[in-house]
Amino acid sequence: MKEDIKTQLERENTTHPDFKKNALKILKENSHLIIFTRYSANKEFYHIKSEKEFDEFLKTRINKELLTLFKNKFTIIKSGIVNDHFIKEVKSKINEMKKVDWVAIGKEKDNSQWSAFVANEEEFEEAIEDEFGNEIIIIEDQDWFNEDITIHAYVPDEDGIVRPGSY
Repeated sequence: MKEDIKTQLERENTTHPDFKKNALKILKENSHLIIFTRYSANKEFYHIKSEKEFDEFLKTRINKELLTLFKNKFTIIKSGIVNDHFIKEVKSKINEMKKVDWVAIGKEKDNSQWSAFVANEEEFEEAIEDEFGNEIIIIEDQDWFNEDITIHAYVPDEDGIVRPGSY
């Protein structure tokens, strides 16, 4: 392995101190942290609100998974408990906009999270179908391929070496 590639993979390791340092900096600046994960065909967003949540999140990641942090603050479309008023406000915003490129992130009773892309009213309704009374946040999606606004790191294999999978 070329030395520069090896160095890059060491740096792009979720156990590298800079990854946590960057995550906590973003968390402090924005009062929340959005993390995008990719593994095989799976793509998920997570909403982290504290260092403890971040540490717990890292413990649940799988080898070769790619984690993406966003340097830019997310535009929050709506955050709160799903109720009739919440739904009405979000639908109104959808109808006002020419293009919707959003992500809904929800939390289950067991603290696990789910996410769904929202491009129209129908997708919003599908995302919140069973979420009445639950907390969700809806954000404007960002370009997770743009390396100028993102920080990427891979979950290493058991031996601590990063071996990226196919994405």
